[in-house]
Amino acid sequence: MCRHHRVLTVAAVALAACTQPRDVASPVVTADAVAGDASYEMIDLGTLLPNNPAAGSEAYGINDRGQVMGWSSINPTDGYARAHPHAFLWDGGVMQDYGSPSPTSSGQLFVFGNINASGAFVGTFYASQVRAALWVDGAVRDLGTLGGPSARAAAINNRGQVVGTSALATEGEHAFLWENGVMSDLGTLGGRDSRALEINQGGQVAGYAQDAAGAWHAFLWEQGVMQDLGAGGNLPGSAALNDPGDVAGSSLATGASGFFWSHGALQDLGTVSGGNPLRLNNRGQVVGNDYPSGAFIWAGGVRTDLGHLPGGDISQAWAINNRGQVVGTSNVAPNEIGKPHQFHAFVWENGQMLDLGTFAPPPGERPVQSLATAINEQGDVVGWAEVHSEVPHAVLWRRRGGGPLARAATRD
Repeated sequence: MCRHHRVLTVAAVALAACTQPRDVASPVVTADAVAGDASYEMIDLGTLLPNNPAAGSEAYGINDRGQVMGWSSINPTDGYARAHPHAFLWDGGVMQDYGSPSPTSSGQLFVFGNINASGAFVGTFYASQVRAALWVDGAVRDLGTLGGPSARAAAINNRGQVVGTSALATEGEHAFLWENGVMSDLGTLGGRDSRALEINQGGQVAGYAQDAAGAWHAFLWEQGVMQDLGAGGNLPGSAALNDPGDVAGSSLATGASGFFWSHGALQDLGTVSGGNPLRLNNRGQVVGNDYPSGAFIWAGGVRTDLGHLPGGDISQAWAINNRGQVVGTSNVAPNEIGKPHQFHAFVWENGQMLDLGTFAPPPGERPVQSLATAINEQGDVVGWAEVHSEVPHAVLWRRRGGGPLARAATRD
């Protein structure tokens, strides 16, 4: 049976009070991308400090309404564009400040999960404490813990259910499901620890848990029952879950194989780099990475190398949509010790990898880089591109000719 823990409302109120509203009208600025494919346009979403050239921003999620989430610096210090980050929601040309749980900490780091259909998003903030956060309706909310000092939020569905991992009052950490202010302990497979990593629209949860012998096994949790999927090892790893209930995963162990589980049948994905999470769409297509060969897509037992952009020799996949479009980054020249790397965002579709490009570097500066982090069902892509050395801006790439985001940018 799940244990229920009410969220500490005092903490939630205190965190909401830290939010300083800062809504910035971000007129859509279309830039000519260096080496970018002509079929895509690149749009600079700007920052929460549009008049400060030292401020940076990065985008990490986009929903089918065209709402974009990520972070923006609100007080870059010592030339560090990522200092004092606040979460943002960009919608219809306006970047809204969603605040920070620790506005005085310059070393704070966000690790975001995903954004749902209504524009709510989750993640983990790292400052003086490690806490699970929900950003919704213009504010940030601390989701509390299962009694311990820390928690991490991994994913949210369209119902507003959130999953993640929390430290316990005693030793260890457990997977949790948070809903309507209540955090529920999902338990383990008989061992000490567990971690929840994904939730689908039906409320199924995927993650890893230890068995009685201490081994980590992938699980699928549904309506109070945690099912051992029979895959795992000495270390936990990534887990991806789609709406039909399929699970893909990999271990953090070097040289470990990934797996695809569907309705009791387990298939081997081949070697997967454990430090890079797998992604899975509703068609059962899996994307992942295998160093040093790079990004791959797996479907129906067949694994295909996505290749790399011209001039490069490695790629990394970050996301896939239900149309099978994959986004990520690839170098455009071999990495050399002592020389700046040159990575460009890409979209892969119909067997072809397209260079989404980056901004033109200022005169005398090193080549700037870009990365695509997420894609929605319309094929709109978000990520970031450097405007000059070490200063990224959140970016949206879309097919020329417009689409949902073109309309959103001109809404009243």
